[in-house]
This record gives sequence, structure tokens and C-alpha cells, in this order.
Amino acid sequence: MGRYWDWIAGARMNRRRFLVASAAAAAGIAAACRNDTTIAPLDGTPDYNPRPRTAISEGSRGGMYRAFGFDAIAIDTFDPHQTEFGPLTNMHAAVFSKLLKYDDEVRQIMSPDLATAMPEVVDETTYLVRIRSGAAFHDTPRIRQSFPGVAGRQVTAEDVRYSIERQINPDSPQRARFMRSGQWAALDRIEVVDDATLRFTTKAPLAPFVHYMADRSAFIVPRECVDANDEMNAPERMIGSGPFMLDEFSALEAVRVIRNPRWFASEDLAGTLGGGRPFLDGYEVVWHPQNDTMVEEAFRSRQVDIAEFFDQAMLEAFQGRSQYGFLETPMAALVQTRLLVDRPPFDDPRVRRALHLVVDRWQLGEQILGGLGSRPGFQVSGPVAPAMARWAIPQEDLIQKPGYRTDPEGREEDMAEARKLWEAAKSDGRAPEVIPALFAGQPRFIPEVALPQMERARASALGVRLESELDITGYTQIFACLASNRSDDSGGACVFTWSFDNGWIDLDDWLYPFFHSEGVQNSFRLKDDQLDAMLEAQRREFDFDRRRELGLNAQHYLLDRVNARIEYVCPIGRWVHWSYVKNAFWSTWMGDNFRFADVWLDHGDPAFAGRK
Repeated sequence: MGRYWDWIAGARMNRRRFLVASAAAAAGIAAACRNDTTIAPLDGTPDYNPRPRTAISEGSRGGMYRAFGFDAIAIDTFDPHQTEFGPLTNMHAAVFSKLLKYDDEVRQIMSPDLATAMPEVVDETTYLVRIRSGAAFHDTPRIRQSFPGVAGRQVTAEDVRYSIERQINPDSPQRARFMRSGQWAALDRIEVVDDATLRFTTKAPLAPFVHYMADRSAFIVPRECVDANDEMNAPERMIGSGPFMLDEFSALEAVRVIRNPRWFASEDLAGTLGGGRPFLDGYEVVWHPQNDTMVEEAFRSRQVDIAEFFDQAMLEAFQGRSQYGFLETPMAALVQTRLLVDRPPFDDPRVRRALHLVVDRWQLGEQILGGLGSRPGFQVSGPVAPAMARWAIPQEDLIQKPGYRTDPEGREEDMAEARKLWEAAKSDGRAPEVIPALFAGQPRFIPEVALPQMERARASALGVRLESELDITGYTQIFACLASNRSDDSGGACVFTWSFDNGWIDLDDWLYPFFHSEGVQNSFRLKDDQLDAMLEAQRREFDFDRRRELGLNAQHYLLDRVNARIEYVCPIGRWVHWSYVKNAFWSTWMGDNFRFADVWLDHGDPAFAGRK
């Protein structure tokens, strides 16, 4: 079963036009070297400084950027307001626009997208937003045929209101699937002042409200593309106003988007990067082979412009050569376990605490994520991923906490405490001998490394056996199972899951939806009045330092008292790209592909000469 995704990757890749060249030919192409270029050293914390963007050079406009990825799959739905699958939001971010966008997620710097300027704050609950007059939905012959009322139509304030209100409509047959409804439910009303102006009024002061307008799924959609069942679950309905238009979505094969020639922001950076964005003709993301050798050969022969490897040691072969550039990004996504806490055995905090303490996170990270030489491929994580440094518990503080300690004495104390708690719960008939566990089938390190390691660790430390089931589809079964946990009329399905979870941006994203009693992502069925009060308090606090303190207090409470979600590690992503790729980027998580509007291929770069 663990080879299911490997089989798909191999079978599908061979059908694409990117046929991998021979290793010998690739080695010949890669021989042109100039000055040394190496990956910047890592001193414990990755460098968050964004690179300055480069203006396009004359004669370089056009071309299709090509990469491997997992974008060509819709596990749950295409609907940009309903999907929980991170890779699909890459396409959404290229196709759809938002009121605001993030220029820097780590520092959380925002700028206008559809809006003419940042929101005007009338008072602590009222915001005015004005829409650009030139913004229009995509217009192609295919769109004119399928949705003639949408093609080229101006984006209005009514489109914005509709895109938000559909997510909080209590009468919608899809109401349980709107993953960001908890944000917009904080609104008292949305008023359309005129075709280009909206007034938002929140029910109470709400510190993260401006962030909601730039959040990863805050896309503005045309009403005409939503069917009678309140869904947009088809590729042909992916019609937005963003810098790119969806041209092809071949499941498990490729996603291709093409340049929107009428993009409203095409001249926004004419004085710095150049006019006429997007500079690319488009980009194509082909299904990712689960084989590093195949990736390397495709990259060396320039069939793809950027590459990452499951074994980061593969990057060493590209160091010291100026025709390559490198990216390093701490990822804001978690390897984690979710527990169902409203019934035995996990309604007993001793059982949850023991499972939290017994995991050797450092050993697990080394086994599943490796690294590059002496530089780890991971960071240990609390409730907020360390990539989001504004809100996360600092690594130097986190590694002092039980469950994260690495010194032998601290580690032994954690193990002893775990055994003590487990035995106490067992003597009360509360600790089970067998725990049914559902493991995600993707990425491949989960079934191949993490699953057996978790089974051995818990058996040897606590004497408990994981009765493990693997979701061979990757995540479909887990998504359905966690949705059942969230449903009010369900008895609950998943008591223990192990998976790779999406990353978020603002403090509120990371905590409120998951751990508040009324949170829309509370698959734990957690109800804790003290924690609810903490999460509500950070929403009301506009002072950054005080809000951060409240967020840290809530995270320590989750780690010390709750343990409904057991966080393990977050990857550090590393990529190599050809030097002709200018303004190359990689984000802390998926959903930033609007940034491809600034990417361009330098036709004058010597490395570009061998590109197909």
C-alpha cells in the first residue's frame, strides 16, 4: 500500500512531454561553470530576509516556467473556499485575486491587490475598502462559451460581498465545508456603498480582520461560476481576475496556467521591475516523481527550471557553480497527530500527555527529513510553526520544554514522566493496550519511515500497540474522517491521526479555528473554557507586543495542559534553480503563486542557451 503514490508518479510522469534525458547528456549540459556559488550557511535559524527583486531585461519577456509539484490533484474539491488541500491553492492563488495580498508572510507585510489602497479604519469595528476600477474577470473564447456573463466583466463590490457571505450562509448545503467561515462570522454586516466601495462592520474589535482580507483563501469569485449546490467543483469554473488563467488541469499529470493579458496590476511595478506583468507566458507544474534521480536528470537537462529532492544531500552536487541559484525556506506546515478528546482513551489528559512526552522529536526529524550535511532539514514545532517567528515560541525556549529536550537527563525525565502517567492511567483502566491510528499515505516518509518508527517507539516506551491503517489515497480518507469529527451529528471517526498539515499565517489562523470550542477546524472536539478565553482575548488585542504575549501564553497552555494535537517537526525546504530564473521564490507554504507575475527567464543568461 505504501507504494501507491510511487506507482502513480511513475505511470503518470511517463505520459507527459517532459521525457527525462539520459544522465550522460545531462552531465554534459551541466559542465559549463563560472564563479563559485554556494548555499548560504545556516546557523540554527534560516535567514528570513527576502531577496531584492530584479527588473526584467530587454529581450527576455515570455517563456513557460516549468517545475515538479503536487498541484495536479483535487482531493476534496476545486472550490477555493472549501478545499483543505494545500497544493491546489497554488493554482487558486495564480487565478484568483483577493482584496489584499502578502508581500512578506513571515513579517506579515501586506499590500493592496484588488483594493486601491489598504483599508480605511473608520473606528475599531468599521473598515472602508475601495475596489480598483480596471479589475475584470478573465476573458477567453472558452470562458465566453461556458460563462458569457463572466468573461471580461468588471469585478465589483458586490462580487466581494458575495464571496464572503456565501461562506457564512447558514442555509448553504455546503455550510460545513467553508474552512474560513470562522473568520467572516465575526462580521456584523457588509454594506455595498457603491459599485467600488464596501463598508465592513465587525461585531466587536477584531485585531486580525485586515489579515483575513489577505489570507490564503480570501479569493474573490464570480457568482455565475457557483452552481445551484453552492459549489465550484470543476476546472472550467476556475475563473478569476488574477495574473494567470487556468489553461489545463490534468489530474495526476499537470497544471498549466497562462498569462492574463488584461491583468489589472500589470503596470503596478513598471518603475521598478518593468511593465507588462506577468512577464512569463505562463507556468506548468508536472506531477512530482517520487525518485530523486529522475528529478535530477530532468533538472540538469533543463526540462524543469527548479528542483527539490527528498534527500537534500543531492543538492551538494550543484554547489560551487554560478549557473545555479538556491532557495532555503523554513516551512510553516506541521507533521502532527490529532487526537479525539471527547471520549476514552483521550479524554484522559494523562494519556494525551504521555503520548506527547514519549516522542523523540529530534530523532524523528532526522529520520524523516534528514538535512544537508550538518544542517538539519527540520525544526521542532509547537502549536505555531517556527517559520512564523512573530507568533511562534522561539526555538531556544521550545527546546527547554518537556517533550522537546535533547540533553540525556532531560530526555530521561520526559520518558520517566510519560511511563508514570501511562501506568497511573492504566491502573485506573484508562490507558488502552491498542490505539487505532490512521496515517496519511503521502509524503512518502510517512508510510516508509514515520509509521514504523511511531509504532516501535510507543510499543517500547509505553507498551501500547498502534493498530495502524494507511490512507493509500494520500489524504482522502483522513479528510473525510476529520470532517466527521467536526460534524455535530456525527459520533466521530478518527481517534488518532498522523499526517502532514497545512501551514497558516496570522496567530489567529494557527490557534482559533483549531482549539476554540466553536472553531471550524476543531476536529479534536476540544472544549476548554480557559483556553477559549485566551483565544478570544488575542482576537481583541490590537497592540502587537501584548497580542504576541497572549498568543505565547495560549501555546504554552496547549503544550503544558491540553495536548489535543501533538506537534512534531516542520521541514526546512531547500531548492536549486537555474541562474536564468529571476525573482525565484518559495513561500512558507502553498498559496502564493500570484508571485509568479514577477518571475522572468533571462534569455541572455548563458545557462538559458541549453533550455528546451
